[in-house]
Amino acid sequence: MQQGQVQFGSRATLRDPSTQQPVQTNIFGTVTYSLNGDPAQYGDYVKQAVSKAAEQLIAQKLASNQLAVPTLSMSAAALAPEIAQAAQAQMQGVQVSHIEIQINPEQAPAPQPLAPAQMPPTPMQAMQNSFQEKAQNALDPSNYEVKAKLNIGGFKVGMSSEDGLDTDGLKKQAVDKAKSKLIGCVIAAVIGFIVLIGIIGLAWYIYAEAKKSTVTPATPGGAAAAASDLKDADWDGKTPFTCGGNDAYKIKGVTAKLTSGTAISAGANCTLVIEDSNIEAPTGVSALGNSNITIKGGSVKGKTAALKAIGNCKITVEGAKIDGKVTKLGKAVIEGAK
Repeated sequence: MQQGQVQFGSRATLRDPSTQQPVQTNIFGTVTYSLNGDPAQYGDYVKQAVSKAAEQLIAQKLASNQLAVPTLSMSAAALAPEIAQAAQAQMQGVQVSHIEIQINPEQAPAPQPLAPAQMPPTPMQAMQNSFQEKAQNALDPSNYEVKAKLNIGGFKVGMSSEDGLDTDGLKKQAVDKAKSKLIGCVIAAVIGFIVLIGIIGLAWYIYAEAKKSTVTPATPGGAAAAASDLKDADWDGKTPFTCGGNDAYKIKGVTAKLTSGTAISAGANCTLVIEDSNIEAPTGVSALGNSNITIKGGSVKGKTAALKAIGNCKITVEGAKIDGKVTKLGKAVIEGAK
């Protein structure tokens, strides 16, 4: 396998869970990867996958309060392995060995200043108030009372010359002791329940991981969307076109001539039909993940590659002229290209 390294970067709009306000965040870094082929030809796809995986992972952890916006920069190194794993899942056949990443959220607006506090009394006013209060307390007969507290059998018995025996206090102490015993039993039951749930969760995780390792690989390209589900891509051919997720689009009658990058890219589970269109770019049409692309009529011309397929995707050519290299990696399938 040959090794390559590229720099990636994106500007994402994230939502601060504490304020529910959007925060513009710069995400950039360097990714080292390896594959069976020329690494330089797949640099654009690696950058795209890593940037997308980083944005999705950070947004998910913010939404679940696993991260906070003020500490994003310090959390970058800890997130790198998870981002590498998520990116590699979108690129079958490409091995991500190392990611160095930086996350820089833009500073939020400064909070409004607090209203000025009320000024304390002057030393002279404070002294006068203190003298008045002491004089009133000394002359008030209700302030002179004899009190006693005894500890009998674990109960604190209060008595005073004015109120006598504090029966309410005794009742409250008896109720508190009963509550403390009940709470202790409830806490023990809750801890036991949590431990049981943890054991069940661990067993389910082990079962799920074992089951995951026996899953049969999907058919290249996945299931294509029905023709009635295709939406008009509304693409004018002046800039690169990209689709992903479960998108389903149709491009018809477009002439595109780009001087850099890839003209049309489909990733994840996207279904794309290209009809009677003439496409020319360094890389004409590229498929990633489980995407499914059908090219009917027209032409595709690429200086670096006319058609490129990576992962578990599929490209089908029906009556279109293909001018340039046709490359594929992993379990990708390209049919009908001449």
